[in-house]
Amino acid sequence: MAAKTDPQEVNLDIDPVRKSNLEEDQDTADKDPKSRDCGKFRAFWTTRELEKHDGDENQLNKTTFIELLIYCVFLSLVCFVVFFTITSDAYHFTNVLSRLFTDSPISPNYTEITFRTITSQKEYWEFLKYSLIKNLFWEIRADGRVLTDAEVGYVLYENKLQGIPRLRQVRVSKASCKVLEDFKKIVQTCYGPYDVSFEDKEPYGEQGVSFTYMSSDALDEASYRGIISRYGGGGYVHDLALKSQPSLDRINLLYLGNWIDRGTRAVFIDFTIYNANVNLFCVVKLVAEFPATGGVITSSEFCTVKLLRYVKKEGKIIRILEIIFCVFIFYYIIEELIEIIVLKSKYFKLFWNYVDLAVIATASCCVAFNLYRTHVVDSKLSGLLKDPEWYSSFAFLAYWQVLFNTALAFLVFIVWVKLFKYLSFNKTMAQLSVTLSSCASDLFGFAVMFFVIFLAFAQLGFLLFGTQAKDFSTFAESIFTLFRVILGDFNYSELQEANSVLGPVYFILYVFFIFFILINMFLAIINDTYSGVKFDLANSRDLHLAGYLKQKLKDLFGIKSGKDPQKPKECNKWEVDMVDYGYAKEHVAIVSEKYCKNNEILSVEMQQQMMQDLEEMSKGYFDVNESRQVLPVEVRMENMQQNFSSLVNRIDDIVARFKKSEIQKLQRIAAMSKLLDSIVEAQNSSDDRKAKQIEAMVRQELEKMRT
Repeated sequence: MAAKTDPQEVNLDIDPVRKSNLEEDQDTADKDPKSRDCGKFRAFWTTRELEKHDGDENQLNKTTFIELLIYCVFLSLVCFVVFFTITSDAYHFTNVLSRLFTDSPISPNYTEITFRTITSQKEYWEFLKYSLIKNLFWEIRADGRVLTDAEVGYVLYENKLQGIPRLRQVRVSKASCKVLEDFKKIVQTCYGPYDVSFEDKEPYGEQGVSFTYMSSDALDEASYRGIISRYGGGGYVHDLALKSQPSLDRINLLYLGNWIDRGTRAVFIDFTIYNANVNLFCVVKLVAEFPATGGVITSSEFCTVKLLRYVKKEGKIIRILEIIFCVFIFYYIIEELIEIIVLKSKYFKLFWNYVDLAVIATASCCVAFNLYRTHVVDSKLSGLLKDPEWYSSFAFLAYWQVLFNTALAFLVFIVWVKLFKYLSFNKTMAQLSVTLSSCASDLFGFAVMFFVIFLAFAQLGFLLFGTQAKDFSTFAESIFTLFRVILGDFNYSELQEANSVLGPVYFILYVFFIFFILINMFLAIINDTYSGVKFDLANSRDLHLAGYLKQKLKDLFGIKSGKDPQKPKECNKWEVDMVDYGYAKEHVAIVSEKYCKNNEILSVEMQQQMMQDLEEMSKGYFDVNESRQVLPVEVRMENMQQNFSSLVNRIDDIVARFKKSEIQKLQRIAAMSKLLDSIVEAQNSSDDRKAKQIEAMVRQELEKMRT
């Protein structure tokens, strides 16, 4: 049962059953030393679950407000920490570099081709010899002045190259593919798709470092997932120089030595740029994959991170906020431990407790990531920057920073979702969570049926159009395409071009089954459950924090409340007060109908009796602050029976009044008929004119009564 706005204003005796349960809990607490020990900390760590476990409804409003206030502070703290970590400058930095290296023409001879649209080895070599060199080394200012040696090494004059760029190639051996006997006279050798087991590790071509394989451990590189395959961290590497001309000469040597040939499966261009103005690093990886089918497929990755966090004034602020964040995590860990000890197995039956554990686990991971990342950055950054003429791999540091940012992102998401736990004390706020939990079983059955049909269409689309339509080129791509169709994002012309007959038929069948049948079934399940939940919530009591705060402000400023249950009051005033205390309007109306007549003044004894009836009526109804589940069928039937009984009593009362009115009406008709007979008899005797007038008047009145 939810707490009232001001429990001290209403004198209620504790229910005997509940009183017995409280005594048992107290006895258990006295016997259990763990419970006694936890009680010492309850002044600092108390939640609504603990208050309800103790049966102390008088503190429920206060506890809810304090818990919500503390959590809002924690939520604000998390948002500040995250927004100090990731700024809008990161997007602009990434966008500028991405447009520079991937959207610029590869050379003056290919002005319409960019890195994104490269399709052949010839175009890729043009990119290496012109666009890459031009965009990496800015040695001449816009006014034509040549930069000095101290000024070179900047991209766009603002972004400093960290070390020198590196080219790394991944190859496959001739053993990766076997030519069929029928084609051996035509095809001498073949190179299959990339696989770690068929990766070429032998020297090839001209003798030199660039044609000699180096392991991933020696290069300190991790594997990379491209568009076609996942490639290992080893390979054949070639480092460029700090200036444009030496770097161009090295690329020309690779071109003349046929560094890229049929065995090449991927070439990676790695370099790191630092912008001191915004204190951001950008780890760049330009990837060109050479599939076994021929051609080139390009992709890029620009990972912008803030590796140096604790610098300048904002660094000190971040450090202070992170320390406070750790204090909050410790606070919530103690709180959850107390709840587990006190509630025991009941703790694991509440959904929001799992959300609390998820918040603590994610926050702990963020703290661990931050400590490890800070240690790694401090230990490796100085070594990477020691020699600017060597390649500096920041990929490992960027990887851990991305993990930290990902953990922060999930933490912020879960923290915001958990806010529903404290907002659901209100019936309107609770409708969403209660509706979803109530129809979970129905949604699970619907999900099985939905995904059976959905996956059937996904496989059908992949097999029918996978060779011609990009949206159905893989099974995973087919699944995402069909999800996009549900949201209204689809390319019908591509299906029609892939197959002019099966394409339209496939689209129409998918729309019919998914949109017209399954989606409507889903909405029907939600709508039906929502109607039931709305009915149950209408008959439940609600926590009124607004009323609680209003009363506390009155107490603070010495304003006397007008809701005094110790004095007589009118029925209408009593109804308004009970609704403000959180009782359902329907229950208040039923009790008022039973005791109140013509808005009479209620005595104190009458109010206490009405309060007892109201408590009994509200006892079995749904409480939005406890189970968050729809009432069992038996309880709901019992409550409906009570409502119907009250309704039947009211109908019987109306019928009785109607019967009484009919009896009185018949009696009046009989009296008028008797009077009319008397007049008729008088008419035969004397004064015919007067008798006729009286007769007409009586008959007119009698006709009105009958109608």
